[in-house]
Parts: sequence; structure tokens; C-alpha cells
Amino acid sequence: MNKYKDTSNHLGAFILDIYKLSDRYHDDVDFEHYLSVTKGLSNNTSMKYIGITKRIFRLANKRGRLPANPVATFSCSFSYGEPTRLELH
Repeated sequence: MNKYKDTSNHLGAFILDIYKLSDRYHDDVDFEHYLSVTKGLSNNTSMKYIGITKRIFRLANKRGRLPANPVATFSCSFSYGEPTRLELH
């Protein structure tokens, strides 16, 4: 539940900051840029929030609350680095 609240807060702040409105459909690329550049979040954290947003829009579209899913074609891409090896001393 906390992840959904955080996502809602980020999305609301994005819409208010960029469009100066309290509610509006958004472009997923703009939201990605906002999360990574304006908020300074890492790629994986940004993708986590966008993934949650995609689930919410998909559900809203399925339940008839949205005529179309505005982020259906956006693909989340995560970055995986080399894992840090833990050693006992």
C-alpha cells in the first residue's frame, strides 16, 4: 500500500509541477523524465513507480474508468549491475 501511496504522490507532484493542474492524463515519457531528472531517482526506482502507474491505468481501463490506457505501450527497462560479493572476515 505504501508503494501505491508513494506513486500517487509522485504522480500528483508531477502533474502539479509540469502542468500546474491538480489532475490530468500524463505522457509516460514525461513522467519518466520527471522522476529521473527532477526528483533525482535512479532508473530502477523510476521504473518501479512507472510499473505501478501502468498497473493502475490498466485496471482503470479494464473497469471502464479510462477509455484507453495511455501507458500501455511503455516498456519498463531495469538496469542490473554486477552483484556485490559478500565475504566473511
